[in-house]
Amino acid sequence: MKEHKKLYKSGKLWMTATVMALAAGTTMATTTAHADATPAANTTSETQTADQVAQQEQKVNADHDAVNKAQNAVDASKKEIDQASQDLQKAQQDQQNAQSQVDALKNSSMSSDQAQSTIDYLTKKANYYQQADLQRKEEQAQGKITNLQDQINDLNSQTETAEVPNGRIDKSKSLLENVARNNLWDNYYDSNMNASTWNKNVVPNNIYVSPDNNKAQDYGTISPNGRLTSQIGSEYQPYLEIDKIDKSTGMTEDQARELSILLINELNHARAQRGLAPFVMTEEQFKRAMARAAQPSAANLEHNENDMDNVLGNWHSENLSGLFSESDMISQFEWANDAVLSMLNRDDDSNWGHRDNFLEDGNYNVAFGFKRLADSSDGDYVLTFDTTYATDADKANDLVTNTINNYAAMGPTKDATANDQKLNSQISDLKQQISTLQDTIKQLSNKEDNLQFDASYLSKAEQDQYNEAKAQLNSSQSLADAQAKLQQAAETVKKAQLTKDSLEGQSATLQNQLDNAKATLAKDQELLDKIKTAQQGTDLQQKDNEKYTNLEPSLIMKVNVTACDTNIPAPKLSNDAFIKDTNANTASAATFMVLATNGTYPEGTKVEWTNLANVQKNAQNAGTYDEEVILDFPDGTKSKAFTVPGVLVVAAKQTPSTDPTKPDNPSTDPTKPSTGDGTHTTDPTTPTETNHTLMVHYIETTGYTANGTPITKVVGTQTFTGKKGDTFSGSQLNIPAGYKLAMDGVSYTIGDQDETNNTPVVSVNTPSDNTNQPSTNSTTPTDNKTNDRNADTQLPAGAKVVNNQVVDANDNVLASWKVVNGLAVKNTDQPIMTREAYKAQQQSKNNAKVLPQTGNNDNLAVMGLGTATLLGMFGLAGVNKKRN
Repeated sequence: MKEHKKLYKSGKLWMTATVMALAAGTTMATTTAHADATPAANTTSETQTADQVAQQEQKVNADHDAVNKAQNAVDASKKEIDQASQDLQKAQQDQQNAQSQVDALKNSSMSSDQAQSTIDYLTKKANYYQQADLQRKEEQAQGKITNLQDQINDLNSQTETAEVPNGRIDKSKSLLENVARNNLWDNYYDSNMNASTWNKNVVPNNIYVSPDNNKAQDYGTISPNGRLTSQIGSEYQPYLEIDKIDKSTGMTEDQARELSILLINELNHARAQRGLAPFVMTEEQFKRAMARAAQPSAANLEHNENDMDNVLGNWHSENLSGLFSESDMISQFEWANDAVLSMLNRDDDSNWGHRDNFLEDGNYNVAFGFKRLADSSDGDYVLTFDTTYATDADKANDLVTNTINNYAAMGPTKDATANDQKLNSQISDLKQQISTLQDTIKQLSNKEDNLQFDASYLSKAEQDQYNEAKAQLNSSQSLADAQAKLQQAAETVKKAQLTKDSLEGQSATLQNQLDNAKATLAKDQELLDKIKTAQQGTDLQQKDNEKYTNLEPSLIMKVNVTACDTNIPAPKLSNDAFIKDTNANTASAATFMVLATNGTYPEGTKVEWTNLANVQKNAQNAGTYDEEVILDFPDGTKSKAFTVPGVLVVAAKQTPSTDPTKPDNPSTDPTKPSTGDGTHTTDPTTPTETNHTLMVHYIETTGYTANGTPITKVVGTQTFTGKKGDTFSGSQLNIPAGYKLAMDGVSYTIGDQDETNNTPVVSVNTPSDNTNQPSTNSTTPTDNKTNDRNADTQLPAGAKVVNNQVVDANDNVLASWKVVNGLAVKNTDQPIMTREAYKAQQQSKNNAKVLPQTGNNDNLAVMGLGTATLLGMFGLAGVNKKRN
């Protein structure tokens, strides 16, 4: 015998064991050749049918692939034929065209020069008539637009209010009042000149200031769409119809004050962005600015300090500029805005100081003054900007802030009257007609600029003459060239026809291959259907809750909580509870098969509390409680409810120790590891690792079901507590009395979370022979089950259920045992069937299924005994499945 150390993984836990194996490789190698091993004939017909189904399905799938491949080839061939047919048709058409060209050249009576002259004359004639027609249509459309605009002006004059983007304005109010009351301020410069976030208003609330490192930078236009009066849409037209200016007399004083407030409001927003105090404008300062603008020196753009002293008093700075006149306040504001922008940015490189006066840090009382120039035929103005020092009283009487705020407090302009709404609807319809006519004019103009020959402007006779000349010009090649082209077209037709014929022959062959593939598929599918019919009624069609009826409480892991916990987790199955596939294609794998098939339920099976309310109630008090659970299988079915003894473990709620040098609950049992950390002093400033528990169930195999699945029970439980990496072995293991470990050298290591482990044990009193003598072990199991092990119900070591009979480790039938509902139960005493009698019996039952005889040598017998002994040492299927 050889001794090996082997590691087994259970969840995150590692367990080591000493594995005893037969020293000679010969015995291992001869296992699969022994004709008297457990007969292969025992394989059920259902398994054979399942294998046949799998094989036949593979063949049918291969047939499907073959059919698909053949079908794809046929389809591709048909596409090639279609393309070849199209190529042939095109070649034939080219041949006909070439023939027509040859015929035309033979019959032509017009020279190329004559043809070109005819085309040029008729083209000019058609274009002349077309251009005249387009111009007439444009004039008609423009006349309609003029008429519609007159109708709009007439309707506008009848309305009291007008709709503009984002609101409505009152025609009887000033521009400033309308903008302030209806919040129609332009946010373009507040939005850092971002046209995508422009609010579509046109009265600036801020003014552009170029960067200090590039003061003369071009500031562009005053709004995203340019000047209101010339570049933006007709929806802004109402701004031009309110707050009108009498061109003969110029702005009134109220309009001059309004314009001064609009300009200072812009500057104040720009100053605020630079952290400067706002300008204020009192009524007195406005009067001074108007008086200053009226002085001849101001009209001549001269900074006459005596004049400034006379009207301003304690003046600080002054800017002067000319200003064009307009007939409405929105247009007048635009010109004034341009003048301020120019002084603020564009002429800064002259060092005249305009920018400094607008952006100087300090508190100033300012005003813009305006005076119509007497010698100006257009009624232009001089614009003055004068500053003095502001007092607290000046700030309280600021016309800029007070006027705008007062207007805003009045609220939006009244809604349109019923009559206005009617008129506005008519105006909207007229504007839509104008828009349509304007689009028509653009299309006509574009067509006029890019005239294309249109034969419809020629008579029928002229059209025939044009077409004849065009055909003659296009046929300018010599007759010989045309005939050569015709010959080439004929060759192309011949080649295309040969290609098409060849592809059609290949397609016929491919179609035949497809038909054969379909016939093979149909034949194999028919055979598969017959095999599946034979498979019906097997346990493959059973539901999970019908397949897995062994409701084993020992496979349910305990749920550990602390008294008064509100979140009670659902229980889980232990790691060895799940069935996993095993690839047993070697002699050694077959020998240890029992270690890999210990699972009871399919992967994915979950557990749920039957009565969660009762569980939560029990969790309020420390103790161990029996609870009912239900299994949820992967196919959606559920098991019956069954009781799990001690599944809920409720620990008492601990009170933290006031002594930092002692753990809360140190262990008082010197024979067991402490669950606390009282073996050393913990630095209160250093975090300590968390303790984890490892609960070990000692499992004994008590029998087997009809399909060979072990029947186990828990005969003892031990809990280890410690930090990750702590190891327990030897005398630290409390093996239940009357039992020993199925594997020597077992040790346990604490992982990084609480775990449960199942370890196989065997009775030390189980007889080693194959008789049915009762065990003398009187140890009482610890799992509270009613079917405790005793001398009358304990199977001999190595006994199992095979072909609905109980046999010992040497395959001898135990007549004192029988199988009821798949379980081994005690029978009245009967003589033991010998191995030879059993073999003879199986030979007569399954003559067609036994393996062929290859000889019964001594090595085979030794292997059978060695394998049985080895499996007995391991406790058969009692080992944790995760150790494979």
